[in-house]
Amino acid sequence: MKPLQSSLGNALFAWQFVLLVGAVAIGKMIRQRQWQRFCRDNGASVNLLDRIEKVEDDLRSSATIIRVLSRQLEKLGIRFRVTRRTLKEPISETAALAQKNSEATRALAMHEDILEKELGEIQKVLLAMQEQQQKQLELILAIGKAGKVIDSRTDPEDPKREPAAGDASAARSPLPEKRAPPMDFNPGKVRMPANDHP
Repeated sequence: MKPLQSSLGNALFAWQFVLLVGAVAIGKMIRQRQWQRFCRDNGASVNLLDRIEKVEDDLRSSATIIRVLSRQLEKLGIRFRVTRRTLKEPISETAALAQKNSEATRALAMHEDILEKELGEIQKVLLAMQEQQQKQLELILAIGKAGKVIDSRTDPEDPKREPAAGDASAARSPLPEKRAPPMDFNPGKVRMPANDHP
């Protein structure tokens, strides 16, 4: 707001200065012409009354020009004040909007920093989870390999399987095992196992 007012004030001052310089220049030209007319005859007899009347007419015209210029300056001053009043509210609204935008920009920057930190933490957690899953997968693969080794050792159709202790004793005793006949335990009657007589 203040820079705009100062710029408009400087512009108005410049216009006033230009108009004042123009009026001074016009007056100087008029005086030079009058002096040239007065001294044109090189000392000959001159009608002083006519010269004075012409000078008065020139002064009146210059005064008229000055009045016109002053009126234009007044009009410019009025336009400047009206323009300043009309632009005062939009300029204040623009300044308030710029302040709000700056505050919103700062808030967004803060949110961006927070989101970057959260994303970094999430990436760390994801990396830790990936490492844990990799370890679990390696453990599962190791367990699967151990299970395959155990299955291959306990497979009966595997020719490379080592015989167990029971199998070795059975292989060493070629005679069939003789089992005793069952005994009847009814009351009053006891059956002994039958002897094999010819």
